[in-house]
Amino acid sequence: MKKDEIINFCNSLGLDTIGFIKCRKFKELEPFFYERREKGLENEFEEKDISKRINPYIYMEEGKTIISIAFPYLHDVKYYDNGFSVYTRGTDYHRVVKFYLNKICEFIENNGGKALSFVDSNFLPERYIAYLAKVGFIGKNNLIITKKYGSYVFLGEIITDLEIETDERSYEEIQSFSECGNCELCYKSCPSKAINPYKKNSNICVSYFTQKKELKDKELKLLGGRTFGC
Repeated sequence: MKKDEIINFCNSLGLDTIGFIKCRKFKELEPFFYERREKGLENEFEEKDISKRINPYIYMEEGKTIISIAFPYLHDVKYYDNGFSVYTRGTDYHRVVKFYLNKICEFIENNGGKALSFVDSNFLPERYIAYLAKVGFIGKNNLIITKKYGSYVFLGEIITDLEIETDERSYEEIQSFSECGNCELCYKSCPSKAINPYKKNSNICVSYFTQKKELKDKELKLLGGRTFGC
C-alpha cells in the first residue's frame, strides 16, 4: 500500500497533517528520560517503566510503520477565556479522534494490512513521533507546532504492519528550535516559569496543577483563576 493512498483517504476525512516514520525502538530517548528522573522532573502521570516509553513493539510485534496524525480543534474561532483550556470545548476529543482513527484503520485493513490506533492510550512519546514524522516541530514551549494550526491540535497514532515510505527528521535537530528563532514569548508568558531557557519542569506547570488532587497555597496563587488547563 502506498503512502499517497493513505494520505488521500485522510484528506477525504478532512485531515491534512499526516506523517510516517519507521516503527522502531526510540533508544536515543533513554538518556533524556533517565536524566529527567534523576533531576526529579517526573510526575505521577508518567509511565515509570522507561522501556515501555520507547518500544512500540509492545503494542504490535510485527509493526513496520507508525502514522502520526494531527487533529485540529477550535483554531479558527474567537477565544473567550472562562478558566477552561479551549480544548475542553465540544465533544470529548478522545471519542472524536478515535472515531477518525478507526476509519483509517479500517481502510488499511481493507487493503491487506493490520493496524492499531492510539489517542492518549499508550506510553509512547507522541510529540516526538510527530516531530520525526514532520507533522510539526517541537517549540520552546515543548509543544508540537504545526504549520497550519499552530499548537491547536490533538495527536493520534496508528501502528501498522505495512511497510510504508517514510521521510523522517533527524533527532539531532530537536534541540535547535530553529523554527522558533529568537522568539521567547512562551518563556515570558508562562505564569509558573515551567518553561524557561534552562529547563522544562512539568511539575510546576499550571495545567498540571489543575489536574492534581491536592494543591499547596503557592500553587493556588499561580493558578490565577484557571479551572482546567493553561
